Amino acid sequence: AQSHARLTANELHDYRSIVGQLAWPAREIMPQIAYAVSDLQQKVSTAMIGDLIHANNTLAKAKRHVELGQKLRFQHLDKGHLGLSAVHDASFAGQRDGGSQQAYAILRAPQELADSRVRTHLLDWGSSKIKRKCRSTLSCEAASAARSYDRGCFARVMLKEIETGLPSKWERPW
Repeated sequence: AQSHARLTANELHDYRSIVGQLAWPAREIMPQIAYAVSDLQQKVSTAMIGDLIHANNTLAKAKRHVELGQKLRFQHLDKGHLGLSAVHDASFAGQRDGGSQQAYAILRAPQELADSRVRTHLLDWGSSKIKRKCRSTLSCEAASAARSYDRGCFARVMLKEIETGLPSKWERPW
């Protein structure tokens, strides 16, 4: 029953501090905590003891990854057959307020990704609350797919400029 008790002013201060400290790593270097941090950020105004415990556990998880020497390693991928893959997922009405969550990952990978297990490079990722109220699982998945597609288009343009040194002319794929 105590996990459902509201936070005191001091506990809320600590909660905000922990969640704030976790936001940058979740966005920039630790996709494995992105959902947890997004979930914690959404609960600031209604945070309970259980949420503070979850925030501390997420902080401990992030510290374990650092202690284990988490590093970004980009091993060689054969440039001749590379493509981009946009992966996404969503949850329907799983948040405390009935809100829904979306996540995406943009991968640089050999084109054989669809047919076999291959090495990939994670270029971009994110996890966030879906801004609009979803009325079905399908609408959540569609919102997540749209976000993933947009980020994939941006990555495609960015990579073309990096590879060629020329500004990309945006062309609609349809």
